[in-house]
Amino acid sequence: FVYNTGGIIHVLLVIAVIALILGVIKRA
Repeated sequence: FVYNTGGIIHVLLVIAVIALILGVIKRA
């Protein structure tokens, strides 16, 4: 796994998606 600018953005995107999914689960 390469830690470059694109990699960091990808990781942040994945974290954001997981947080969104967890938020939906908590609402249900």
